[in-house]
Amino acid sequence: GGDDDGDDCEPGDDCGGDDDGDDCEPGDDCGGDGDDDGDDDGDDDGDDDARNVIKFDERSYFGSESAGLVVITVERSHGEDGAVSVTWSTGGGTATAGEDYVAASGTLSWPNGDGSTKTFTLQLLDDGVAEGNETVELVLSDPTGGASLDPERSSATLTIGDAGGGDLPPGDDGDDRPGTFKFSERGFQVIEGQALAVVGVERSHGERGAVSVAWSASAGSAGDGVDFESVSGVLSWGAGDGSTKTFEVPILQDTLTEGTETVALSLADPTGGASIDAERGSALLSILDDDGSTAVCEPGDDTLCLQDGRFSAEITFRTPNVAGGTGRARTIPFSSQAGLFWFFDAGNAEMLIKVIDACGVPGFDAYWVFYAATTNVDFTLTVTDRATGVVKQYFNPLGQTAEPVQDVLTFQTCN
Repeated sequence: GGDDDGDDCEPGDDCGGDDDGDDCEPGDDCGGDGDDDGDDDGDDDGDDDARNVIKFDERSYFGSESAGLVVITVERSHGEDGAVSVTWSTGGGTATAGEDYVAASGTLSWPNGDGSTKTFTLQLLDDGVAEGNETVELVLSDPTGGASLDPERSSATLTIGDAGGGDLPPGDDGDDRPGTFKFSERGFQVIEGQALAVVGVERSHGERGAVSVAWSASAGSAGDGVDFESVSGVLSWGAGDGSTKTFEVPILQDTLTEGTETVALSLADPTGGASIDAERGSALLSILDDDGSTAVCEPGDDTLCLQDGRFSAEITFRTPNVAGGTGRARTIPFSSQAGLFWFFDAGNAEMLIKVIDACGVPGFDAYWVFYAATTNVDFTLTVTDRATGVVKQYFNPLGQTAEPVQDVLTFQTCN
């Protein structure tokens, strides 16, 4: 039903009240379906029980005044279950509506089972003034049918090149192009017990001619022949084909408790004049361990037990400021759902973590892991579902301020 921060209703947001008079929480009738934060999908099996996420296919677009039109593409990813729609609109930026472009808005719709890309067209105006490149902000909003918006790509920027001398992007003559290849996500994950991980590859910025790209999956921290099987191949697109293609990586089961391990994914050797996206021509596939402890969680100085002992949370941090360079974060229990960790001083907590039972939220069948940390120390947070043995590790490198995490997909273990 919408909340005070502009996305769908989620626990803790001011959603205008729910059926029991307070803010929305799992199990309440909030007039919405709860929030999918749109981060990397934990369901790599490619079927319809993944969550519907709508996003622009690029963060930025380019059009020339002289072309008169620009086509913008919007994707539906992480599932095709049910009919969904989204509103798009223009507004903001340095370009002036009515002089540089025609302001517009509309709705894109997908029927049940439709995972294709949708497009809308914007009219660009040649004002005859030499003014350099100008920008228009593009926004997606109001998803329906239980869909959600990708937090990183629910907005995008259109740059309008000046016909009187504005620069086109390097190498772009404004004509139709054969396209750019990229992984559909910055990262993928799969639980060790699943037989296959499905990886998506997109063709964007043009569909001229037949093109192809080579892909490979090779050892990162995961062992080839032990944790997965290294594979490679070629994906091909015909002229006019802008669909997302997929390949599969075989995942091997073992009985070792080894935490999260990674497989390196790469794109190479594009043909037909196509290119590879500089940022997303490589990605990591994370294999989550399912051999974690299934014993009831016992709270301790360095172990938080959440959801009545079903989940355990532990942190190891690395810094030259402690003996041996490695330390274990200490706990400050708060409730069955939440707790704090501190690294150096009990009066200076570094992290708040919550595990929320969202099994009763419509459209979800998962426990949510949210955390926020005010530190730039190198740490590993390990969360274990003691009922299933599924383990997820979250990392932060030294010197980088930790980003908040809203993981609503990994622990789809309600049943």
